[in-house]
Amino acid sequence: LICICILYISCTENQKSYNSEIDAPSGNREVMTSLILEDTAILHSDVIKTFGYFDSVYFGHPVFLNKLQTNFIINAPTFLGQANEDQTFYFIYPGEKINIKRDKDGSLILFIKDNELRSDELNFFRLLIKKYGSIYNFAPTHSYHKQISNLEGLHKSEKQINTIFTERLHFLDSFANEKLLSKNFIEI
Repeated sequence: LICICILYISCTENQKSYNSEIDAPSGNREVMTSLILEDTAILHSDVIKTFGYFDSVYFGHPVFLNKLQTNFIINAPTFLGQANEDQTFYFIYPGEKINIKRDKDGSLILFIKDNELRSDELNFFRLLIKKYGSIYNFAPTHSYHKQISNLEGLHKSEKQINTIFTERLHFLDSFANEKLLSKNFIEI
């Protein structure tokens, strides 16, 4: 939760410097954002259709995909988190109309029609998590506490964290070389 708050603060500090490549609105006005289901079968599937985000005062807002188009209001770039076991996040801008479909594995894919740049950015964290596991662990296991209960375990965990960090940075670099990512997105 603390990590989300830190990421949110970093996003809201730059809310006036939106990426001009995507025609995102500027300023602090509230703008309707939409999630649009491309596949009506998603409504009746067992895929998790619950999302959430934090507003500027860190109040959590749920977003439920229970109809073909779900609208909600945000006033700054926001991380929209899917409430699945991986806690997948999508970086969204106010006013976007985000389409949703399923991949061959049944996972949700968020994209924006006719906007390859934003579709690649929306897909980034999903693919990162698929390859390296969840980014945030809101409920650490009891075994993790045992792992770091001594200096040797702490050093081992530190090495693991640094390895994961390096792997994720390499993933970002390779993804940015293969796909479209804006400079603002990479700096997040």
